[in-house]
Amino acid sequence: MNLMPGLITCEQALRAVLSAVPIDQVNTMGIPADDPYAKFGEPPVWAEYQKILKEAGLALKLEPILKHEFYKAVESLDHVLTIQTGDQALWANVLLTIGCRT
Repeated sequence: MNLMPGLITCEQALRAVLSAVPIDQVNTMGIPADDPYAKFGEPPVWAEYQKILKEAGLALKLEPILKHEFYKAVESLDHVLTIQTGDQALWANVLLTIGCRT
């Protein structure tokens, strides 16, 4: 686990959010094919995210999106919350989409 003392991990934040809010979609920041890390396959943290989704009873799949699309989604006027953790795992960024609830 890559963690700065006193700060939570991405996995801990994901579990907390999933326990309180219904999620419609889960995106990670996709690894560009020309990135040196791409040759190693999916980062270990993605498998942990899938495990957490399954434990939460969700049939959602992680959907990687390109870096610039990820940033555009975060910069959108629809974006309402950012949780910054002390996690230092590579490619651990995760974007959760919550639909309109009435």
